[in-house]
Amino acid sequence: MVTKTFDIPEGPSHIRPLLFNGVNYPMWKQRFEEFLSAIDFEIWFVVRVGTNLKLTNIDEINDTKDYLQLLEEDNHVCTCATAKKMWDMLEITHERTKQLVEERFALLIHYYECSK
Repeated sequence: MVTKTFDIPEGPSHIRPLLFNGVNYPMWKQRFEEFLSAIDFEIWFVVRVGTNLKLTNIDEINDTKDYLQLLEEDNHVCTCATAKKMWDMLEITHERTKQLVEERFALLIHYYECSK
């Protein structure tokens, strides 16, 4: 019996979060929002809006930092104190902002004018 392999797109998972590998940030962002909202909307609210709660258990913080060092994005988010700051850092790093597009456009114009 021959089995066929089909390219079935991965569906949204409410069991475990998707691993962000630096590719296709908009899709990962949407799926991660859905993942957190499915667990508890208040969790997503804390990530999106932020909170002033401070962690007090040093052992948990060290374990979390050790785990995050395995992730490539750790360089960008390891200094963030809250989930909101981490989320904002990911958005700044991976979303195209109007300012970024304008700066790149100005740089390309500058290169073009210098090459004349």
